[in-house]
Amino acid sequence: MIDAYRKSAAADLERKYAQSGHRNGFDNDGAASSAWPDPEPLDVDEGKPAAFPLEAFPPMMQRAARDIANGTKCPPALAAASVLSVASFSVQNHFDVEFAQRQRRPLSLCILTVAASGERKSTVDRYAARGVHEYRELLAREHAAREKDIADAKKAKANYVPDPLPDPNIVIGNMTLQGIFRAFTEGQSSLALFSDEGGEFLGGHSMKAENRLGSLAGLSKFWDGGLQAYKLRGSKDKSETLTANDCRLAVHLQAQPVALQPFLADPMAKGQGLLARCLIHKPASTIGTRIMTLEEWQTDGMTVEVQSFAMRVKALLGRPVSRDDGAVERDLLPLTPDAMQALVDYANGVERSLAPAGDLEGMSDLVNKVQEQAARIAGTFAAFDNQTEVSGRTMEDAIRIARYFLSETVRLARIGPQDVTAKDAITIAAWLHERGGNVPCKTFSKCGPKYLRRVTDRRDAFSLLKDANWMREANGLLELNPKCAARGMLGRHPSGERGE
Repeated sequence: MIDAYRKSAAADLERKYAQSGHRNGFDNDGAASSAWPDPEPLDVDEGKPAAFPLEAFPPMMQRAARDIANGTKCPPALAAASVLSVASFSVQNHFDVEFAQRQRRPLSLCILTVAASGERKSTVDRYAARGVHEYRELLAREHAAREKDIADAKKAKANYVPDPLPDPNIVIGNMTLQGIFRAFTEGQSSLALFSDEGGEFLGGHSMKAENRLGSLAGLSKFWDGGLQAYKLRGSKDKSETLTANDCRLAVHLQAQPVALQPFLADPMAKGQGLLARCLIHKPASTIGTRIMTLEEWQTDGMTVEVQSFAMRVKALLGRPVSRDDGAVERDLLPLTPDAMQALVDYANGVERSLAPAGDLEGMSDLVNKVQEQAARIAGTFAAFDNQTEVSGRTMEDAIRIARYFLSETVRLARIGPQDVTAKDAITIAAWLHERGGNVPCKTFSKCGPKYLRRVTDRRDAFSLLKDANWMREANGLLELNPKCAARGMLGRHPSGERGE
């Protein structure tokens, strides 16, 4: 009965839409046209994300991530990513890992998490980074005490004035590339770029059009390690160059799809190699299923396991740093023969998949660092678990984590262009609807949404609209299927630049 009523109402809306004076949906004699087929949904099938292999974590990391996920009811992959990024930060200033041809590689990881608003990103980050914030508070107290000693020495005109300590803010959330260089120049050798509002960084000053290329290149180089320089704006002797000597930057940016998806589809980010240096994922949402008991509501989320993880992080961050002529000396974590073989097998498997007709064909710009990612994860596991080398078992566990992120990168890379095209198609359909559903093609080229006026920019969206029976193009006119509006398929007009 209800379905029959809905069908009748939809038909009535279609008749009213046609009778309101729009030519759309009519034949030349004015009779309602039956030529329009039913429109198909434009929703993008994102596929099902892989389950995060939490059991591949070292015991302490695994227990902490599991408790955080259980306590907050967040996706396990979200908790795992926060725990992994914090672990990476805690060890990156003290260890490097052996890589191919006896090279050394940093343990710094760059993780991008796509999660909708309300996924409890900030709560998860607060639990996972408890040890980091406690250590930062310790540094702040030491910094304040040192500043007082300096002030007292200067006031007393003492012969000896203590050297200042580096800024205690070891965690940055929305800093520019220049600010990161400044922090390194002023004495920090290890920083964390952590943010549960990653869109602020991705949409901030560093990522503006005029700064984007340099920022992407700079972030890629931080991942690589080594000596870097950043020249401030100026001329001749008035310019200043900031230098970062083999510093370490761990990154975990959590952002909503609207902020992160365009970045994942950015050709410049791919071309500069930054995306290949990122571990990217979009965990399945748990919103709507997070039912809690009264006992769970009253339970302290800072469980013994989470506290143990925090204590280990704090201890690692507080470990003395060895320096030689200002440069940090880091211990090398060698790979056992079994670990080397496992990594070589993984690298070769990925390489074969990049061949024509392979599963990863055409994605070399996104996956050409996966073997190094696996080595860094393995080194992080070994260092955090107080091992002096990377065993075969540790490498196999790290490869499982790397495979998870690889599968997510491929999934998101494939739906990215579809998602952009679908949004463009909805924008075009809404634009046509606002103008009666019947517009000359020339009018669209002159007055349509500005970023879609050129033929090359709108080609994919037009093709999708036609294939999905939303629009047709005939006799120099663009016609919108009246059933789209009548059935509420247009939804809310997407935000963005529109033509008049």
